[in-house]
Amino acid sequence: MITLNWQQQGINSITGDEPHYLLTSDSLLRDGDVLVVNNHQIDTPVLRAMPPGSRFGDDTHSLNGYSIHGLGLSVLLLPAYALGGVLGAKIGMLVLLGLLPFCVYAYAQTQLPGTPWPLLIALLVGLSPPFLLGSTQIYPDLLAGLIMFTLLWSALPLAPFLLALLPWLHLKFGMPAAILALWRLWRRDPWSLVLLFISVVGVAVFNTHAFGSPFGPYQAGDAAQDVRGVVMVALGLHLDRMQGLFMQVPLFLVGVVGLAAFVASNWRLALVAGAIYLALLLPSAAHTNWYGGASFAGRFFWALALLWVLPLVSMIRLLVERQRAWLGVVALLLLFAVQGIVLAKLLIPNSYTYTIPMRPAAAWMESNPYADFFDLRSWQRVRWLPSFRDLESFSYSSTNWIALALLVALALSGLALLRRQRGLLVGVWATLALLVLGLSSWLPLLLRPLTLTDLALQRGAAWLAVSTSNPIQPSGYVIDLAYQSSAPVVWECNFVHPDGQRTPLLVGQAPATGKLHILCPLPRSGRLDVGLVGRGMRVDGVWWRPK
Repeated sequence: MITLNWQQQGINSITGDEPHYLLTSDSLLRDGDVLVVNNHQIDTPVLRAMPPGSRFGDDTHSLNGYSIHGLGLSVLLLPAYALGGVLGAKIGMLVLLGLLPFCVYAYAQTQLPGTPWPLLIALLVGLSPPFLLGSTQIYPDLLAGLIMFTLLWSALPLAPFLLALLPWLHLKFGMPAAILALWRLWRRDPWSLVLLFISVVGVAVFNTHAFGSPFGPYQAGDAAQDVRGVVMVALGLHLDRMQGLFMQVPLFLVGVVGLAAFVASNWRLALVAGAIYLALLLPSAAHTNWYGGASFAGRFFWALALLWVLPLVSMIRLLVERQRAWLGVVALLLLFAVQGIVLAKLLIPNSYTYTIPMRPAAAWMESNPYADFFDLRSWQRVRWLPSFRDLESFSYSSTNWIALALLVALALSGLALLRRQRGLLVGVWATLALLVLGLSSWLPLLLRPLTLTDLALQRGAAWLAVSTSNPIQPSGYVIDLAYQSSAPVVWECNFVHPDGQRTPLLVGQAPATGKLHILCPLPRSGRLDVGLVGRGMRVDGVWWRPK
């Protein structure tokens, strides 16, 4: 229903990598090959389904006439694309990923047989934002995550073939696939390793033919060189206000508490799952295109998200064994209600639905479902919502440290519950409380200002205006603007309406050369600009921050 509704309204059309997966499907159907360079130049259902004005060209998505994206998804969706074009391919993705709640149910049934828990867990997980909304997108991440989650614990007859598919979905799934093959070899399934080896050789042969390297189009420069950046994105994929797994699916915080129970119940499975988790997380964190480019926010955690079902089920099992099942019901339902905020906001088209290239100094202005739902002002967003988008400031944010400390406290609480150590439980939360008080006192709020590179500059014959590119939250904004002019200037601080009309909020005069210092109140969410009228003007610098 979501896909059909978006299709009818022209919302969330295929963008980013999506058209390029489908263009390979189109090439297979139309030409019988995977060369897409000729398909770039013609009218196709893929081109017609892209946003108005979009076009294909010789860009970063192709090399030597071949798409740089894995062939696996394009081949899987070929029948659906042949039957129904782009919409058919999206429905095909929904059919494949519609197996997700059934796989979650099957695993929960092995741990909690004869109880209603498997049905409840499968329902809540299946309705979580990344799985419900991500299944409408043409990306291999969720499908690969579903395959890896299922092969970790099941004995499917098709397991070797599913494992062999992973490297064809994306090269980054090769290492997790190798870990899974060794795990299944230990469980007396040698065919998984054999077929994976054949598959990897096939991928290497194709990549060498198409791109001149067995590793395909990827080069060393595709990974971030800055360790600080890798750490920031790795943490952000869990905790960032918009990109973080636990912010989009707080349900999985029960899994954080259940880590100790999971390790205690099956340490071998926990070790393998942990290795796969790191093998998925690190390439995504090291990617220079932070958080996944022009795709739904959170896409880089889609492949690893389902692994949190394993400790979540272990925690529920522990509570059932301790006759405290009601605690599990309360926790799951409350957290599911919280993530309903995310789902409700993302179902409505928003500028923050998609990951966009992060501007270096605009983290405090970025909105998200929680900020919109609770109508948080800029300082409130910084106080309550962690943000991992700015390399220079993320490690100095008390909010980020408190969020990380909360995860550690939840994991240690699970250990205390497993061992029945009430003293440890009390000590953990007392330490967290002291840490929150200390960090809140020692580290000030980091409301990073905007500079001229983050703002839009417009210029006329005798005027210029500096404005925010996107709507910002209502608040008071301190604006320091250094300028030069050949004559005295008149300045205005304006509220910019959606139609471009301006309503003056403050008006004043200033000498020919100097520095304006303005406190401009923004009465409601919208764009704000500062305009100068004079002669021969130029702006030397802007410092724009919330009060």
